[in-house]
Amino acid sequence: MGVRVRMTRVIVVAIGLIVFGAAIWGYRNHVRSTQYSMALETVREGDTKEKVVQLFGTSPHEITNCSDPHQIFQGRCREVYWYYSFLERWEIYFDPDGKVLAKGHEASF
Repeated sequence: MGVRVRMTRVIVVAIGLIVFGAAIWGYRNHVRSTQYSMALETVREGDTKEKVVQLFGTSPHEITNCSDPHQIFQGRCREVYWYYSFLERWEIYFDPDGKVLAKGHEASF
């Protein structure tokens, strides 16, 4: 087998692995996005942090203090749970008692 044939096979296999990896990544992202969107639809004002984690199926990717510069929550917001997927994020705002105040979803395309 010649060097050119061997090199062509290596390139074809490498391209195949890259395409396969990209397809798996895209599928996992789609599944996660669908799961998080369905969870957000189910979350209701007054739900507990535990209920939110149960609905999303995982702990939040990030937990931050509530930044409320426009006083939308009038000082009642204490913590925000953030869930991320490619070009999307879901946020759930909690009061000092750990109950849902509000929720949101943002997409960047």
